[in-house]
Amino acid sequence: MSPWESLLGIGMEMPMKILILHIGPSLLEPLQSLVFLNRKSFHSGNTRTKIFMRIALWLYVIFYGMSSHCSFGQTTNESPDARYFREIYNSTTWGAVTNGIQFGVRLSAIGPSSSEKFKIFTFLNDTNATTIYGLWKLPLGYRFEGILLKDLTGSEIKQTATGDALCKTPHWDLFDGKAVVLNPKLLEVFDAPFDIRNCFKISKAGIYFLTVKPRLYSMKSYNELVKLDIPEVCIKVTLSESDLEQ
Repeated sequence: MSPWESLLGIGMEMPMKILILHIGPSLLEPLQSLVFLNRKSFHSGNTRTKIFMRIALWLYVIFYGMSSHCSFGQTTNESPDARYFREIYNSTTWGAVTNGIQFGVRLSAIGPSSSEKFKIFTFLNDTNATTIYGLWKLPLGYRFEGILLKDLTGSEIKQTATGDALCKTPHWDLFDGKAVVLNPKLLEVFDAPFDIRNCFKISKAGIYFLTVKPRLYSMKSYNELVKLDIPEVCIKVTLSESDLEQ
């Protein structure tokens, strides 16, 4: 039962309950304008006007009180970090957990313009109750073992030069990277976002499947890195003709 319903009580007729529950909150703003912008009518208006204004004031006080009660009743102690984690985690496709580490891929298929759609975001998540130390990721362009796009028939879509640049093979000292510390309930951005339309030679609209395989290491000692086998993640992507017109 919502705070509005609890305030109305179970003894009120159902049609009147429904009317107040659904219409009451939307009346706050017009009632406020009516009462405060026309307050002179309480003194200078005729008898009918005064009665009408007093009724409006009475309704405003009741609905304002109910609205305040509802607002306080819905308040939670969720921190901004916790809210961010929940919203991003629930909208991300996650792979299997390996040693408490989870890799996720999120498709941002929203935005006011086509150029802001279909960006791919990648994350690391600590599923343990404690912090994970000693992880190592390479510089940008070397953090993916591979990105693969297939259509419904299973045919692989060729990558562009931009796509190839995301999956380069490291040929130098692996320590040219950065340490990663994972904390529970705090997502780690794995790599910079990329637009799949820039990374693959997509010629027609349709349904596609994108598979992303991360490259991540663990520091076993001050001079030894061990490659971790973090499971790949596959997501479904639907592209329309208008989506291809960047």
